[in-house]
Parts: sequence; structure tokens; C-alpha cells
Amino acid sequence: MHRIPKGLDLSPLVGLEITSLSIGQHEVILRFHPEGSVRMEGAWTLKDKKGIIIDESMEHADRDSWRIHKLLGSKIAKCVVRDGQHLDVHFDDYVLEIEDDSDHYETFAIEHPALKLYV
Repeated sequence: MHRIPKGLDLSPLVGLEITSLSIGQHEVILRFHPEGSVRMEGAWTLKDKKGIIIDESMEHADRDSWRIHKLLGSKIAKCVVRDGQHLDVHFDDYVLEIEDDSDHYETFAIEHPALKLYV
């Protein structure tokens, strides 16, 4: 929709720990300690260190199980804006790839006192 701005400073997210996640009809929300969240309504892929897909966005009817819960207790090590449509959130053992895959709808949001982003 709005794309990810070049040069976006995502450093306020580094070190935040995922303490809960919510699965809704149209979104997955990751909540951080001490504060902040990422809401994903578009495409996302969770990979392990070797690049093997652990979980990914899909229609509920097509899903047998969830594995994104493996991020619980993980801290963000770094965030990389790959391009205007891709954000990679790195943890010690995983990489969460978030994609802005819609020109019409909001696909993800980051809310933190030092950073607000709606894409």
C-alpha cells in the first residue's frame, strides 16, 4: 500500500522480546516487552537459520498447524529493509520476512513509542 520508506530507522525494535502473539481472522500480532507490536495482515514467512521455512501466511482453511509460536521469548537482533516491499526481522534462531503484498490494503503495522509505521 504505502511501501517501506528507504532509510527507515528500526533500531528502537532491536532487543525487544516477543512475549505474546495473537492469531486473528485476518492478522497475526506479535507483542513485545517492554512495549510495542507488529501486526501482519499480508504475506509473511518464518525461516530458521538454514533458510528452511518453518511457517508462513496462508488461508486458515489451508493450514494444519501454526509454528510462528516458536518466536515466543525471542529478541529482535536486527531489522533489515530489503527493499520497498520486504522487511526482514532477525532473531537469534529465526528470520521473519514480512512482505507488503498489496497495493490496496494495509499489510503490516509497527507500533512502538519511538516508531509508528503503517504499510
